[in-house]
Amino acid sequence: MAFEQEMKVFGFHLTLAEGLINGIDAADAATSTCPGGQHPVWVIGHLAFVAGQVTSMLGGTPSIDMDRWKALFDGGTELQQGVGAYPAWDEVVAAWKKGHADVVALAPNAPSEALAGPCPYDFFVQAGLPTVHDFLSFVLTTHEGYHLGQLSAWRRAKGMPRLF
Repeated sequence: MAFEQEMKVFGFHLTLAEGLINGIDAADAATSTCPGGQHPVWVIGHLAFVAGQVTSMLGGTPSIDMDRWKALFDGGTELQQGVGAYPAWDEVVAAWKKGHADVVALAPNAPSEALAGPCPYDFFVQAGLPTVHDFLSFVLTTHEGYHLGQLSAWRRAKGMPRLF
């Protein structure tokens, strides 16, 4: 099975994210706590978008409109404030959970030929992740953990309790 250890971490991210999402008011979810700080809608929307990218890489069909979500949630997109700028919070959370489930279904059985291929993103190739396998290992572990840390920081800045 490909990605056995990474899938354990990716599964933990789902549990962690569900705890972090719990209690976030939809009316507040697209509001940053500091200049340049990511808000929950962008964080979870970005994770949903990346799950769609991974699903495509692994031969699946993303459940979101990738062009629409890229414009809103790709790395480096300009952060918007307020609930009208993005899909509804519940839609964003549902899209992320569906994308997460799609990756869980596809990654363990990824063909070795596909995994050996070149990573399609120059930034990651230059950073030392030259293959699809390298990139997916990063996405399944570090990438989600990094962004869930942003969500945790947002919660704390809003006075919400920590998870543990």
